[in-house]
Amino acid sequence: MNGFSGYGIFASPLLSDHECQQVTTEMISKARSRAQVNSAERPQDYEDLSSRSTSLVSVSNDLLQYSTSALESKRGCLEEFFDRKLGPISELSFLEYGPGDFFCKHTDRGPVSASTANRSVSTVIFLGDHEQTQSREGSFSGGELLFHDPLPGLEGFALPVRGQRGLLVAFDSNVPHEVTKVTAGRRQTIVAWFQALDG
Repeated sequence: MNGFSGYGIFASPLLSDHECQQVTTEMISKARSRAQVNSAERPQDYEDLSSRSTSLVSVSNDLLQYSTSALESKRGCLEEFFDRKLGPISELSFLEYGPGDFFCKHTDRGPVSASTANRSVSTVIFLGDHEQTQSREGSFSGGELLFHDPLPGLEGFALPVRGQRGLLVAFDSNVPHEVTKVTAGRRQTIVAWFQALDG
């Protein structure tokens, strides 16, 4: 299902429907906080609802380990696709976007802090399906993962990726992207980063 490969975007099934259901069931029952952002102007992460509105969900260590192992199983495919050896996976973040939530255009790698400067490949695992009109439990509308200028020569081009339950999407951490505003349902994802080996 990697019709995005020509744009430098890796997409492949990772989790089953049953696995996604298990993850989302735990997420619903867990504590959450507002996700933060970082910038070169401020030394610590901070909340900025004008650029990012989403919830960070605290999950069990068992779920963290299980999800990390699932992502680790794609390491070889990702190293081949991006033509580089990858370092360790950073800690996973379990995110939930409700109606009105979004994340403005940004990149995941930058000189801002040690945690972001060494990111090489960004990953998103979708736990629900995108639908034009949210009608099923576990689906959502809006909340597209929108890539800007994904490759040299594609300046001004925007590529939307609509979530599918269990789908892994991976991309170079330097690629600008955003999450458009969710209009209905809950957009639940797991995000993580493979670190660069030379960092």
